[in-house]
Amino acid sequence: MGKSLNGKSLGKGISQERSGVYVAGHTTFYGKRVRKRFKTLSEAKQWLIEAEYEDLHSNPDIPTEYLVDAWYEEWFKSKSLRVKPGTLSTYSTCYRCHIKPAIGKLRVVDVTTNHCIRIVETMAKEGRGSATIDNTKRVLHDLLECAMDRGIIQKNPCNKSVRSDIGTPPKKREALTREEQSRLLSCMKGKKYENIFRFILLTALRIGELIGLRWQDIDFDRKMLKVERTMEYRDGSWEIGPPKSDAGYRSIPLSDEAIRILQEERAKQKAMKTVQIEWRDQVFLSNKGKPISDGTYQAALHRICAEANVRQITPHTLRHTFATRCIENGMKPKTLQKILGHKTLAITMNLYVHVTEDEISKEYNMVSESLCV
Repeated sequence: MGKSLNGKSLGKGISQERSGVYVAGHTTFYGKRVRKRFKTLSEAKQWLIEAEYEDLHSNPDIPTEYLVDAWYEEWFKSKSLRVKPGTLSTYSTCYRCHIKPAIGKLRVVDVTTNHCIRIVETMAKEGRGSATIDNTKRVLHDLLECAMDRGIIQKNPCNKSVRSDIGTPPKKREALTREEQSRLLSCMKGKKYENIFRFILLTALRIGELIGLRWQDIDFDRKMLKVERTMEYRDGSWEIGPPKSDAGYRSIPLSDEAIRILQEERAKQKAMKTVQIEWRDQVFLSNKGKPISDGTYQAALHRICAEANVRQITPHTLRHTFATRCIENGMKPKTLQKILGHKTLAITMNLYVHVTEDEISKEYNMVSESLCV
């Protein structure tokens, strides 16, 4: 039993330092001693109660006592061995923002279908997008399915009753029209990230693929570019990972304009006073010799759109625009699929190719006369 400075008993696991600060501590079932300091006795007692409770409900020897938070840590650790960093980041966000606040402190065996329904319905009321709600339900279902497989629960409460087809529908993905494209390109002339946006439009690279592009991936003689990796800035550091899928590993032909942009970037880097060693092989860098985050590119593109009086788009819209221009100019869909790095042709045609009103009129006029005969 610890004692206060005046000799009063404080209870097991709590003591008081000469400075007046209270110290609470306990030993986990792993044998690790955990201690924490508090200004008040009530704070110390509350922390100790919660710490001992979570420790009890994180014991793998008593799986039926697992808290959802503790089980999530086990589940996430297992997932990290076979899931790509970007997907893991999505899992983490879904759990931290939507699942943890609702059921994190419950025992896994106490989670009901009603809890699961409340999670998705709360998200819908908050105005969350249907895609985010669906992702969250997938994480919740898999989390509980694994608990069932391990014998922690008898059945998965996240069942068909938990509908995820609610929430704000996703915005329709639309490529730039030719007129919008022309205005945007004219407006970005001479601006800071002009080369980056033009290069995406010429190659259809995803923003993470562009950030991760290295000089070793460029074959100037054959005028080809290889996609080998993606890069993403998360939680204060750069994460380098494989492309989105196996089909993401691909070669893309380079136009004369794309080659010009690359040569200009290389000359710019040679003129830089300093380029950090770890980034000296990256193609696109800031003036300080470091990679540029996707958020920075997004903000710059928003400013250009506003100035050009073009609807707000993302760098990914430039990828959609590339695909649409390719189909409009007669490229075979299968060829386009390879350039975009899609697993199936259906993804290419359904999600990334948009027929503009100008093209509809053009195609219709080709056959209108024969319809009058």
